[in-house]
Amino acid sequence: MKKIGIITIVDNNNYGNRLQNYATVKIYEKFGYIAETLVLNPRRNSAKYLFRAIRMMIIPIKEKYRLKKSDVLTFKRILRFREFNKKNHITIKTYPFWNPKVLRKKYKFFSVGSDQIWNPNLDHGYGIDFLDFAMPSQRITLSPSFGVDHISPEKQKNYVRGLKKFQYLSVREKSGADLIKSLTGQDATVLIDPTMLLSKEEWKQIECKPANVDVDNSYILEYFLGGKNDSTESEISDFAKLHELKRLQTLCKDFPELYCTNPGEFIYLIEHAKVVFTDSFHAVVFSIIFGKPFVIYERKNQKEMGSRIITLLKKVGLEDRTFAGINENTMNIDYKKCYDLLENEKKKAYDFLCKSMSIK
Repeated sequence: MKKIGIITIVDNNNYGNRLQNYATVKIYEKFGYIAETLVLNPRRNSAKYLFRAIRMMIIPIKEKYRLKKSDVLTFKRILRFREFNKKNHITIKTYPFWNPKVLRKKYKFFSVGSDQIWNPNLDHGYGIDFLDFAMPSQRITLSPSFGVDHISPEKQKNYVRGLKKFQYLSVREKSGADLIKSLTGQDATVLIDPTMLLSKEEWKQIECKPANVDVDNSYILEYFLGGKNDSTESEISDFAKLHELKRLQTLCKDFPELYCTNPGEFIYLIEHAKVVFTDSFHAVVFSIIFGKPFVIYERKNQKEMGSRIITLLKKVGLEDRTFAGINENTMNIDYKKCYDLLENEKKKAYDFLCKSMSIK
C-alpha cells in the first residue's frame, strides 16, 4: 500500500497537537494510504551522531529521575500522551540520517501541517518544514499555521524560497494567506483544521471517560493555555455559582488527575461539559464538533494568536462568539447553520487534497 509521510510538530504534550496529528492520519487513510508521522534529522558526521544518540539515551533516564523529585505530574502527563499515540496507531518514524532519494522512494507524498509548523519561532531548519527533500509534485500542505502575523526580515528570504516550491498552498488562518501573499505574491487556500474533517461519531470512537475524575455531575470545563487574569477568574466563578455547576480545570496542577488526562479523555470532557471556557483554538473546535456552548477569551500577552479562532468562527457563522465573554446567549448556540457551513468547508478541504494528489 502507498505511504504518505506527515511533517508536523510531535515533541509536545498539547491536546490540539496530538488530535490534529491523529486526524491527519485518518484523513489520508480514507484516501487509501498508510500515513506515518516523520521526524527527520539532517545528515551528520557518524561519530557526532553516535555521541548525540548516546546522550539522548541517557537524558530520559536523568529526566525521569529529576521529574520524580520535582514534577511527577509532568512526567505522568507525557506518558499518558505517549500511550495515546500507541493506542491510536499514530506511527512516528525517525530517520536520523535522512537521504532525500531514499525518502522519495519510500513515500508517494509528503504532507506538512497542521498546527504551527511554519511558526518562525519553532523553525526546525534545513528546509524540513517546507519539504525541501521532496519533489514539488510530492508536496502537500494541509492547513499549516504560522502562529504569527509577520516574519522577521532576516527570515523572510528562507520563507519565500520554501513557499515558492509548493504547487498548491493551503493555510489554517486568513492571516497566513495574507502573509504568503505579501511574501511571495502567491494565493493560498484557507482550510479548516484537520480535526474538523472527522465527524462527531469518528471522534467518539477514541474518546474515553477519565478514570479518576468525577464527571457524573453537571460541570463547566476550563482549558486555558495562557492562564486567566483576575477578571476572567471572577467571571467564571460567578457563572458556575449562578448555574450550580462544578468547575473542572485542565492544565492546572491543582487538579492533578485532570492535568494528566490524555487527548481521548480531553474529548470526553468537552462532549459532556455544560459549557466550555477557553483561550484554546482546539477547545473551540471540539466544542463546535460536539455542539457545546463555549466562551472564548483572548490569550494573555498573545493577541496575534486569535487569528485562527476568528477565521474559524467566520467560516462557520459564529462570529458573535468572538471574545464576547459571558452574556445572555452564552448557553444558546444554533448549530444548524454552523453545520451546513462546516459541510461546505469539509468539501473544500477534500477537493484541495484531491487536487494536490492529482485525484480526479
